[in-house]
Amino acid sequence: MSGALLANHRRVAPFGLQGGSAGAVGTGSIRRATGEIEHLGATARFDVAPGDELTIETPGGGGYGPLK
Repeated sequence: MSGALLANHRRVAPFGLQGGSAGAVGTGSIRRATGEIEHLGATARFDVAPGDELTIETPGGGGYGPLK
């Protein structure tokens, strides 16, 4: 299978508002059938073969307002 990833917030976390904390950044990787792990950038084109495992973790949203 061929695929492409076009994603934001892989290096810069989603911002919070009104004193809320930033969210978590996202990641993408492919664990090849050989055990090798290939990390994907914010924009990537990739091929996966039988036995490969594609993982995409989306970024978390930033918080709103201070903790009480």
